Amino acid sequence: MINPAVDAPVLIVSGIAALMPARLNSEIEGPGCNNACDPSDVNAFDRAVIGNDSAAARTASDVFLGAGTALPFALDLLDVAVSSPADGTYGLVTDTLVLAETVTVDMGITNVVKYTVRRQRPFTYDTGSTDAERADVDSSFSFWSAHTSTTFAMATAYSYLFMMRHPGSPLIAPCWILTELMAATTGVLRVVAGKHFYTDVIAGAVSGVAIGYFVPLVHTRGAGKFSTSVSWRLVPQAADGGAMLSLVIL
Repeated sequence: MINPAVDAPVLIVSGIAALMPARLNSEIEGPGCNNACDPSDVNAFDRAVIGNDSAAARTASDVFLGAGTALPFALDLLDVAVSSPADGTYGLVTDTLVLAETVTVDMGITNVVKYTVRRQRPFTYDTGSTDAERADVDSSFSFWSAHTSTTFAMATAYSYLFMMRHPGSPLIAPCWILTELMAATTGVLRVVAGKHFYTDVIAGAVSGVAIGYFVPLVHTRGAGKFSTSVSWRLVPQAADGGAMLSLVIL
């Protein structure tokens, strides 16, 4: 159920973080390595990705990202129109808010991590890449994969909502399998394209699943039904050299 006390601050904070690139990109420079960065700086597991370069995979991953983001909204609308559930329009609005909150929270958290870690993309270690490509600010945002995180977050959130709306349905398992498979394919394509290392995609998948599960969960705390029982409070805590506030969700 919609709870402004939780939804409003979450959407505002995550929305600000999601818009971070528009404010900061002009102030950040890429690694700009001469004749490619040193591959020995990359761990052995990820090093195998260096040299991957597929324009087709990049395009396909963008298509999967768009579809993985838009389809949950469209399918939920179709579901409500066809099944005519008791909660009707209110249920659709709630589902839409949950999905919108999922993608916003995912984008916000992913941007914070990307701008904090500043990991170089695989192609910056490839001698086939150009100085201009390595100097681009986007070349420093490899960890973690936003495409992977977003598609997994939306796949998990939609499947969770479908499961809550149709308990006991034989379509629950296929829904989970197909949506998560679509997200996994997106991650694979990002590696094939040379845009991300294996660990970027793995971390993105874990983050996406966690966000996609947690956001609907805080709206469905009451025995599988939407509930307003979720509450939050800010708790002051001592920290080294100062103090901090922690957001506690109950």
